[in-house]
Amino acid sequence: MLGFGSVLVICLLLVKGSSAGEAPSTHKRSDPRRIGIGEYTKIECAPFIVSIQRDGYHFCSGSLIAPNYVVTAGVCVFGQNTKNLMIRAGSSCTKNGGQLVPVKDYLINHNFNPITKRGDIAVILLKHAVVINGVTTRTIGRPQRLQLPTSCGGGYIYGWEQMRTAGFLPNTRLKRAPVLIGRQLPCGTAYRHNECSIHAGNLCAVTHNFNSCVGDIGSPVVRKNLIVAVVSWCRGCAQIPLPCVLSSMSYFDAFITNATRILNDELNRGDYNGFKLFERNG
Repeated sequence: MLGFGSVLVICLLLVKGSSAGEAPSTHKRSDPRRIGIGEYTKIECAPFIVSIQRDGYHFCSGSLIAPNYVVTAGVCVFGQNTKNLMIRAGSSCTKNGGQLVPVKDYLINHNFNPITKRGDIAVILLKHAVVINGVTTRTIGRPQRLQLPTSCGGGYIYGWEQMRTAGFLPNTRLKRAPVLIGRQLPCGTAYRHNECSIHAGNLCAVTHNFNSCVGDIGSPVVRKNLIVAVVSWCRGCAQIPLPCVLSSMSYFDAFITNATRILNDELNRGDYNGFKLFERNG
């Protein structure tokens, strides 16, 4: 089995560029690899990311914060029947490889508003734990509450290539894009006439060659090997230079901690129902 050092070397060889803690480099738009959300990468470089699927089709992304827990955007699971949901972990592709695990339950932030995207964060409980091998599957930590600096910092967004602007996605390969992570001002300026508001729990991801797409909602934003946010919403598909609105892990730290505790209590009692959990807390 490869150790962490070997995986790091593989990632460096697979994807050139600055580290997640550095300011992103400028990419040439003529490079055919850099369409949609950046450049192709391998699951070994982001073993924490999972494809969230409905009836076998990828429609959102999420991240393993524990072997049986996934954090994602609330809009990804809002109104969803858990019987139709599963995640694929440990694969660079959305249609094959890795591990398929059914979703058992989920909990959405009680302040979530599907129209304005306020409180857009959710925790998913899996029916069984993902097998963690440290190479293609691994959990990711999140920063301590209110740890994110006020100044902008470099990071990466990971997700799957969007092939069309709406509907389900075909078989796609994992990609990543460098971003600058900052406070709400750039997003507030770009979307000041939009029905979706910018809220206290939001951050903004800005770059000159990236905009997330429909299928990348819920994707992790990583800085210094920690997940600092998930993609909440954007407008358009790979439209430049529109920024992406993020849900901050630091801001929602208490919710994430409480959600895993509540879901764990449900698990121990054998009492599952994602809709009941949402209605009770909504």
